[in-house]
Amino acid sequence: MNCIRPDCGIRQDKPGRWVGKSFCLTLFLVLLSGCALTSQNFDKNYTYGSDNPKGLVALLDIRIKSDATVVLQEVDIVNRRFTGRSEVLTRLNSVRTPAYHMKQIVPGNYAMVLIGTYSTLGTVKYVLNRCNGPILEIFSVKKGRVNSVEVGKLKPGNNMPSPALSRILKDYPKVTAPIGQAKLKGYIDARGLECREMTNSKEKLRITKQKPFSN
Repeated sequence: MNCIRPDCGIRQDKPGRWVGKSFCLTLFLVLLSGCALTSQNFDKNYTYGSDNPKGLVALLDIRIKSDATVVLQEVDIVNRRFTGRSEVLTRLNSVRTPAYHMKQIVPGNYAMVLIGTYSTLGTVKYVLNRCNGPILEIFSVKKGRVNSVEVGKLKPGNNMPSPALSRILKDYPKVTAPIGQAKLKGYIDARGLECREMTNSKEKLRITKQKPFSN
């Protein structure tokens, strides 16, 4: 399912954080959450094998709270644009240390663009969206594979192992697919991009295979 972002106003609260009040950004995450996997908890009965047509993403970022929502955008590397496909990752139950966000998604190249959290002030509910950056990793999600994404730590190469995730998944006997790091395909230089531009498929992206300087 392709998720469509409503054209809502967003204001910048401080560098790296964008704040929207009540309806607009709440609607944004509600629409995206319609694409999220919510029906299957990650428990001992969770089943995923090498014949699955989707890729299982296991994303780890120490900056992300367990109740946060992570937004991935599919990247068209050749045309240097986002495709418009969004995937929302939530934290499935049971995987507590470390706090992986996991979901089965359509194979392709993705970048993590947004972290969403909720807060309440009195009777007003806020959605706080923090844009990832300034450098975004592009990683490849393969079908029938557990694709480990440790944000900021991806390394180039094929068939890279993921020892930490492999140790955790030993306790889940019905997860039988091979486990490894998602392949690093390149970087997006997001310096100068506004938050809304990170979810806009019309925006031309600065993509490089070598990590650019962050200052």
